[in-house]
Amino acid sequence: MRKTFSVTGSKGDIYKVVFTEKNDKLQAKCGCDAGSFGTMCKHILGVIADNEDIYALLVQHEMASIYDEFVQKQAEAERLKNEAAKAKKLLAKTLLTRKI
Repeated sequence: MRKTFSVTGSKGDIYKVVFTEKNDKLQAKCGCDAGSFGTMCKHILGVIADNEDIYALLVQHEMASIYDEFVQKQAEAERLKNEAAKAKKLLAKTLLTRKI
């Protein structure tokens, strides 16, 4: 099995994302710079998020729980990042506006 997707990057470049199933193993590759170094890129993640068939392959290969945990941790990290930004803003408001 081989499924190929064309993905538009954030700067308008088009990248080829390919999922292959060979010898009961699922693999993904992307033509972007990160993908050329074997790094998990946002293009691969985007295809998984947007395509039910690819997610079904993750389920079939017992990888869906790993992906789901990643998505959960990303959401948690974003929430913490926002909380930290609010705390920083409050600190700056109180600390930087005081007269010495």
